[in-house]
Amino acid sequence: MMIRSVCASALVACCCGSAFAVDVPFTETFSTGNANWRTSDSLTPATWNSVGGGAPDNAGFISTTRSFVNDPASQTAPPVLLNALSNLIPSQGASGGLLFGNWATSGVTTFTFDIRHNAPVALTAFARFARATNFPGATAVGFVPVQPNVWTTITINISPTSPNFVSFENSNYNTVFGVNAAPGFQAIGRVQLGVFVPQSLAFTTPTYTFEFDNVRVIPSPSAAGLMVIGLCAGGRRRR
Repeated sequence: MMIRSVCASALVACCCGSAFAVDVPFTETFSTGNANWRTSDSLTPATWNSVGGGAPDNAGFISTTRSFVNDPASQTAPPVLLNALSNLIPSQGASGGLLFGNWATSGVTTFTFDIRHNAPVALTAFARFARATNFPGATAVGFVPVQPNVWTTITINISPTSPNFVSFENSNYNTVFGVNAAPGFQAIGRVQLGVFVPQSLAFTTPTYTFEFDNVRVIPSPSAAGLMVIGLCAGGRRRR
């Protein structure tokens, strides 16, 4: 599991000037509960399971169920299965608020999550990132097919030229992720995870289980190294 640095978190909070400062690197392992994540309606808490999650700990994970009875095989409106929201009560939001803020100035370059399902065919997973108000947002597709009954890691490159992004919803990378954000502007306030419905499962009645674990925001190695160097130098100057 990735280790979060308290000093690094404080530095990001200071630089971003936001009520939320994304903690980089950060891994939500769901080890003790559902971390305030919600299902597709943004109201129902995700189901927490104490054991059987993705590697390396094989411990807690969250899950939800869905039937595709009302879902077409659409590439433009795939079903959202999970919501991590910043504007929940209590006010810190999902994952203690540590996923939310200006991802650009915080150095987030990679987003990953583990997913498992029991549908009868391989599925394509996606992630959507947006403001707390839900718009504008950006949808990114995972390139790795998610086979049935196997934990699969989906990796999304977070950059203006990332091949993972298929839509910025009539907006752009800078607006969604906060490159041009004014001080105090909370860029990312919502993270959503889901799957595309294949033609073979569209409008079918069976209900399937979808499981998620190890949601991660990761900085580039160079950014992480510079942060460590800066913190160490600052510590030496204060002695």
